[in-house]
Amino acid sequence: MCEAPPDVSHRPTISLDSIGDTAARPEPPRPAHRNLSLKPLTADVGRDLAFARLVGQTAAMGYTIFQADESEFQAAQRGDQRRSLAPLSGALHTMRANIWRLPAGARGGRHIEHAQEEMFVVLEGTATLLVGDPPERVELPRGSVAVVETETGQQLRNDSDAEAVVLIVGAPPQQGKAEHLPDVD
Repeated sequence: MCEAPPDVSHRPTISLDSIGDTAARPEPPRPAHRNLSLKPLTADVGRDLAFARLVGQTAAMGYTIFQADESEFQAAQRGDQRRSLAPLSGALHTMRANIWRLPAGARGGRHIEHAQEEMFVVLEGTATLLVGDPPERVELPRGSVAVVETETGQQLRNDSDAEAVVLIVGAPPQQGKAEHLPDVD
């Protein structure tokens, strides 16, 4: 006989400042979700989130939804200007993420990340990842996931005849710790 799972919606949350207290604090009201398009977040949103963490406020659940049909892609700031990205990092705290659109023949910069692990998720098309030194060519069809550890040479490119769309996630969210390498054919 199967029993229904226990109702846990009434359980209190405990924040770090209540450790040692004998009475748990009641769960704060849940905020409405934020349904954000892939538009850059304002500085005020980031400042408000940082302040909430600084003063120890805890949200019971927070999340952001990015709708694919509302994606606003921006030109790449450096490298192959045929590429474009939809930034997601403004909604993240312990990692960075972007959705990259790579037209046929486009290439990202070959580099070694000294601080970030990176994960590549192919959402559309087929991408190619060059990993290691000397580089090994790995084809990533739609639905593939590749994880590249720090200190590993890498380059994302689209060697196919059709556009590829790739979600790239890096953690921790540090920038400027990459060593750029010469491109290879």
